[in-house]
Amino acid sequence: MSEEMREQAGMKDEPGTIVGEIQEFEPEKRVLTVKNGDQETRIVLDKTSQGDMAKLASRAFVWLVVERTDSGLLRAIEFHAISSQKR
Repeated sequence: MSEEMREQAGMKDEPGTIVGEIQEFEPEKRVLTVKNGDQETRIVLDKTSQGDMAKLASRAFVWLVVERTDSGLLRAIEFHAISSQKR
């Protein structure tokens, strides 16, 4: 994906999905860093996010539905940790 396409995708205001490998999870801040290909994205899990936080182990794969907040951060609406990419 080109840099221009990444910038355009990152500017969407409507909900979208992200699938990737968890690089870091900061439970006290409720922040995930997810890597998909060569792109890393930080995502906030607030109290309304739906999903099982206990399954967010480092290096697990995760599927998230995200939206952009008014301040420009990505917020997870829903998330599901999976053990591998295979189903």
